[in-house]
Amino acid sequence: MARKGRQREEEPEEDLATIKERLQAVLDQVIQDARQAVVLGQINRLPSTEPRVYKRFNKTHAGRIFTFMRTETLHLQLLALTRLWDQGDRAMSIPRAVGWLRREDVLDDIVARRRAAFERRADEPNFSDANGYTEEDRAVLRANDRVEADRAEAEARAEAERLCREAQAYLEGPLHMSLKVRRHRVIAHSLEITDQEIRAQRRGQVIDPIRVGDEEDILAITLPLVVDINRLARDLHVGFDNIRDIWGVYAEDYWLRFSGRPKKRRRLADLPPITREDGDGAA
Repeated sequence: MARKGRQREEEPEEDLATIKERLQAVLDQVIQDARQAVVLGQINRLPSTEPRVYKRFNKTHAGRIFTFMRTETLHLQLLALTRLWDQGDRAMSIPRAVGWLRREDVLDDIVARRRAAFERRADEPNFSDANGYTEEDRAVLRANDRVEADRAEAEARAEAERLCREAQAYLEGPLHMSLKVRRHRVIAHSLEITDQEIRAQRRGQVIDPIRVGDEEDILAITLPLVVDINRLARDLHVGFDNIRDIWGVYAEDYWLRFSGRPKKRRRLADLPPITREDGDGAA
């Protein structure tokens, strides 16, 4: 009989086919979370960093609502960034994708795809006998293509090593620790002190709180990794500049119209009841 409290047995290692299928879903979710973090950052940039915007609400009737909106939007962005860097075994995150890139069979599969793009060129119809190419010509092409394929393999392996190194450097750095503490202490768990802080204190370290602007620094590290991992792992070119620009325009239009001055308004209790003629959406 199994002993009570015994640790759960480790799951069997994933095979390559399973990883390739799961990697697609993980990277799709990573892109979605990265876009959400960008959008929320654009919404919150003006009311958090632009004094010409936030000073309009100082000591105004709408000041409390303004502060609540700004704070909760920041929390939503920090949650999106936390999901992107979640280190759970089933996380849909950058660390999980990078963990797969450390596997030799996964990297070999990526390299094989890169090499094949060069090595099959001499056998394409453009270089057939009908177009005047001889077997000697194709032998020269194959030799040149092997050189290009070797270069592509070296670049892919170096890129995978760089991505793993940069992701690990962020995970071990102060920005990520500040993000985790903010998430556990304020946003999700509301703990008085987190396990991360307890361990840091035992080592004589202090974890700095998240400050305005840190979320942009985290994005500056995160977005290039999302772009490069997708390009390496599945030749998918992802960009965030357009969505950043579009939502920057939306946010500016909203915040510059938003006013802290009281207006003539009606209270909900003063509104007339809905009549049958108005319709209330009931079936």
